Amino acid sequence: MVRPVLDYASPVWDPISQKDVTELEKVQRRAARYVHNNYSDRTPGCVTSMLKTLQWEPLADRRLTNRLTMLYKINNGIVDINKAEFYTSGDSRTRGAQRLFQERASHPVLFNSFFPRTLRQWNKLDPKTTVAPSLESFQTGLGRTHGLASLTQ
Repeated sequence: MVRPVLDYASPVWDPISQKDVTELEKVQRRAARYVHNNYSDRTPGCVTSMLKTLQWEPLADRRLTNRLTMLYKINNGIVDINKAEFYTSGDSRTRGAQRLFQERASHPVLFNSFFPRTLRQWNKLDPKTTVAPSLESFQTGLGRTHGLASLTQ
């Protein structure tokens, strides 16, 4: 019941500050306690083991996957957003053919908004994933990407 609310429009509102990310993760940790009906255990790692048992990935990883999936949809014309207004494709004459580019954003708010932030992470993906022929194969490629957290750095 709670996860759809947390995921709603997450590609657009995904927080950048660690404080906000931590607050959202606390919601999922409370939900894990609720599902396991375990409110009293306070040993270190107990909630983490509950999350592993439930096979719930961190919400930050879900939001990253949602943002990259939205960019895939924009890039492949699945959603009706004119990509030419926001970014350009790489040059096919160089090794950056699968990369996407946008003008530099100098203001921190713009720098951390959807397109600049997601394009930086998109360009770190394996080129085989970015040119996937279908949405399902793209999402499978993202699932095989070990360490989605490395894309956020």
